[in-house]
Amino acid sequence: MEALTSESIKKMKRDDVVPYYVDMIKQDAATGEFGSEECKRINNLIIDRWSVAALIYIKEKAWKQLPQLH
Repeated sequence: MEALTSESIKKMKRDDVVPYYVDMIKQDAATGEFGSEECKRINNLIIDRWSVAALIYIKEKAWKQLPQLH
């Protein structure tokens, strides 16, 4: 999956971002580095595109797809 950019996210709906967020969580879990720079970058893209509420919505949907990491 290609990286999210400020241009690519403009063409997406919130639900379209969830798979990217799931991949990011998996990568952070593999490295043990939650809150990585990539995570911060994606969070900022989401907030800039929509809102903090959208970030929460996307995070909740992503974590629900990863019950083994709860």
